[in-house]
Amino acid sequence: DKALRTHMKCWRGEVRRDSTKAMGQLGKKGGELAIKALCEQLADSDSVVRIVAVESLRRLTNRADPLVMSELLPRMNHKEREVRLAVMYALKRFCNKEGDPELALKILRHIEDEVPEERRAAAELLALASPKAGAEGSRPAVR
Repeated sequence: DKALRTHMKCWRGEVRRDSTKAMGQLGKKGGELAIKALCEQLADSDSVVRIVAVESLRRLTNRADPLVMSELLPRMNHKEREVRLAVMYALKRFCNKEGDPELALKILRHIEDEVPEERRAAAELLALASPKAGAEGSRPAVR
């Protein structure tokens, strides 16, 4: 675990990517240290490392962990589309049946995005985050 954290700070991007992925594969064995290390990787200079960190957090945590949410939510507005999409797909896992009105408001700006894939991801996430999520027959409408 300590060796992985050291490699996650390496100057070589591919080493950071591989060690970030490995940290995510530790699963529950990595515990809070793994989650914190992955959250730190969300600020990496390499967008692929950031995406791997998001995907690892999505797999590693199965509930709306406050630290993870506080790190992911601001990245919904990341300058790189791939990072925004990874974050939206990760957030889908954390939505509960009661919905999350605060998250729903943050998603709204992405509904009118010019990129169809981002609109679709936002619509799917909004359907889960809205208080009426889970109602039978409710499906997001995507243009």
